[in-house]
Amino acid sequence: GIATWLETRHTGNDRAVAGKGGRVDSPQFNALVRAAVRDDTLPTSLNALTSTPLRWPRGNSWYLYGSLLIDDAVRRHGEAPLRRFMADFGRQLVPYGLQGMARRAWGRSLSTLWADARDSAVVGVRAGWQHQAQGLGLPAAATLGALEATGDGVRLVVEVEH
Repeated sequence: GIATWLETRHTGNDRAVAGKGGRVDSPQFNALVRAAVRDDTLPTSLNALTSTPLRWPRGNSWYLYGSLLIDDAVRRHGEAPLRRFMADFGRQLVPYGLQGMARRAWGRSLSTLWADARDSAVVGVRAGWQHQAQGLGLPAAATLGALEATGDGVRLVVEVEH
């Protein structure tokens, strides 16, 4: 997540999104977050992100959700805690104790930072849907995500649990 966030906030290449390069805030990552909110598959805990990603979006999970966590933490607390976290992490011979490093840097655990980021993403996606629905002359409660989930369109792919 840190590398993906850094790539986004510090590249500024010519294919930039809103003046930035990288994946955070890109149309692709935003679409993946919207779909996870719509399908209620946005992970509720970090445990779902620290093992083999068997659920959609599979290998993209680490980059998508990790950068979502870091981006939200930096928006809320600034870059200084991230710098402290990275410095602490870099001094570790074996990088264990990430929750403690996060508490020293942000005053909060990574689990708490993830809960904040998740809540913020859900609120932001739902607000965006309401804004779009109103722009189309629909009632605010008729969000585009809700319309899609209730059958306004047919899903082409359905993930099967094994």
